[in-house]
Amino acid sequence: MQKQPNFLKQLSLYSLLSVLVLSVLLVLPITDNFIAHTKSYLLFAAAILVGLLFIVRSLKRSSFDIVLSPLTTPLLAFGIVTAVSTFATNTYPVENLLGFGGVYLAVVTIGLLGSSLLPKHATDKFLVVLGGAGVALFATNLLQLIGFGPAQLLNQMLNIELPSSFVFNLAGSSLVAVQLMLVALVGLVVQSVTNKFISTATAVMAPILVIALAVYGWSLLPGNPGEIRLPSLGASWSVAIDTLRLPKSALIGVGPAAYTNTYNQFKPMWVNAQPFWNIQFSQAAIFPLTVLTTLGVFGLAAWGFLATRLVKMYKEVNKENRALVAVAISMIVLQILLPINVVLLTVFAITLAVLVATERHKLPVVQLHPLSVKVINQVRSDIEAMVAPKRSSLVSPFGALAALLLIGIITLTYFVGRTYAAHVLMNESSKAVVQEDVVSAYQAQQRAVQLNPYLDTFRRRFAATNMLIAIAISNKVDATEEDQQQVGQLLQDAIREARAATLLDPTDVENWLTLAQIYENMIGANEEATDWAVQSYVNAIETHPTDPTLRLALGGIFLGQEDYGQAASFFQQAVNLKPDFANAYYNLAVSLVQLNQLEQAKAAYQQVLVLLDPSSEDYLAVTSELEKLEEEIAARAEQEPAPEEEAAAATQPNILESNLENQADVVRQPAGNVDLEQNDSPATPESDAEAASEPSPAATGSSETDPAAQ
Repeated sequence: MQKQPNFLKQLSLYSLLSVLVLSVLLVLPITDNFIAHTKSYLLFAAAILVGLLFIVRSLKRSSFDIVLSPLTTPLLAFGIVTAVSTFATNTYPVENLLGFGGVYLAVVTIGLLGSSLLPKHATDKFLVVLGGAGVALFATNLLQLIGFGPAQLLNQMLNIELPSSFVFNLAGSSLVAVQLMLVALVGLVVQSVTNKFISTATAVMAPILVIALAVYGWSLLPGNPGEIRLPSLGASWSVAIDTLRLPKSALIGVGPAAYTNTYNQFKPMWVNAQPFWNIQFSQAAIFPLTVLTTLGVFGLAAWGFLATRLVKMYKEVNKENRALVAVAISMIVLQILLPINVVLLTVFAITLAVLVATERHKLPVVQLHPLSVKVINQVRSDIEAMVAPKRSSLVSPFGALAALLLIGIITLTYFVGRTYAAHVLMNESSKAVVQEDVVSAYQAQQRAVQLNPYLDTFRRRFAATNMLIAIAISNKVDATEEDQQQVGQLLQDAIREARAATLLDPTDVENWLTLAQIYENMIGANEEATDWAVQSYVNAIETHPTDPTLRLALGGIFLGQEDYGQAASFFQQAVNLKPDFANAYYNLAVSLVQLNQLEQAKAAYQQVLVLLDPSSEDYLAVTSELEKLEEEIAARAEQEPAPEEEAAAATQPNILESNLENQADVVRQPAGNVDLEQNDSPATPESDAEAASEPSPAATGSSETDPAAQ
């Protein structure tokens, strides 16, 4: 019986140290976004494991013991704000829980409960493992350079083309690697300085970490392969300030996983002149602005409280443990300067748990007993604990509470596993598309939606696949009546899934864009498809008002309907939003020609030529069109005085403004309610629809997404 507590502590320690290493080096290439999914779901699994070990320990002691450290209050406050923001900002909080909301809660769980599970003397092991993980990461990149690294292995396994340079590494990016090397180096150096002794492990690892830090840092410089793409600090500040205008978002934010939608909503127009104007960033330029936007003032205050407590702890802890505090503070500094990532958050959580565990001997402990709460000011030593008399047997209230917690953890594990399995199915559908097996792709996506019907990304992807298959079948030369019925069913399914996505997250522009594109493909086959497409684009513009590509797409619909006045109006809006948008100028010129506004069309064509590469084929084509237009203008001038140009465009009502000002006049959508859990689609695509292909994650939107959204 005496060996059990030590065994549990050792099991907890090595489990968390294993999680630390795996968070850096492990990738499971079985989902589409396998690096981000591996890191985040590993952190979820670590939090669940800590919860299970905590319950086991509590059952043995017949009490829930929680160490009261200077970090307990700020961690608990941050967790409470995260939970409130997660559930209060969205009717369907699944996306928050599977995004940064779940990540933050996992960090808090490990930080609060992990300290009760770990042994007192773990500092040296932690620092060696952290440094070793950094060295191992650098070694894998060196192996890539000579052709035997993880990139080559994954390329063979997945039939993809990952770069064999420092652009790709198992941690996710060179930016993550730089931060990891710096944090590990800080820990080893501070330990050597405070102990006035350089261990063999430090002597070996520190020089390697310095070299790795220099190499990864070089790869991040402008023009180098690993150059990072971050939102500007000015844009991030502007977005954060705009969220403070409403009391609710000012206090608890817009939701842990809603930064991308908020960035699209409030992105300043001047960003369209920047090189990365079309990237949908999932974080602000620095972590405090991300917290302020997603968790509000309360979240930022809790994070600031935690940072302040860590700084104060540096002189309060035992000398041999200052290296742990230095590691934690270095990660706080990195958070102030850069966006956060799941790898560093995992390291941060484990660091806090080890730090509090090493100081536990001089900290009070809260013991939650079956029917009482007792605070112990001085914790007995391990020897005293072993010779202490055995406690009384477990009473029913405590056992019932422990059982409820265990059931909760098992339920959480079940739903997290279902979601990860859904991601695996989505990856299988991607492989099926590559193999031109449309039926398997369709069925895999259908099962993924059934496993988790509350993720809008799954719904809109399945909607786009239904649409593509319907198009492929309808394009058959010898289409039968059965084919036509199947096309109708697929279109209904596509609309249903896309509308479900807009219900799950109406602030996501990609959901409205997918619905709009489905309706747009139905124009000509349905009398009301044009109105539905227009209204969907209007809703998309409401969620991303500074995106010129949405105006361009909406103008294209009116251009196809020969409503040149409305078309010119939206093309002009696109130009106003992005003055260097050549495509918008060209379409504006085409519309103005149809409106007989030849001089204005000529100016638009000339602007297109200014923006195009003179050596491109587009430049030659536009030049030819401009020459024809100039000849027509000259011919009219010779025949008679130039007619007064039509002013129809100026007097045309703007459909966007009328819809935004009067939501009561919204164009009627197809009848029928959307059941978010209705996933069984009767129609199954036949094998002769192989011409259809599954859209990539970017196929349903006009903007890119930053790859570092871990």
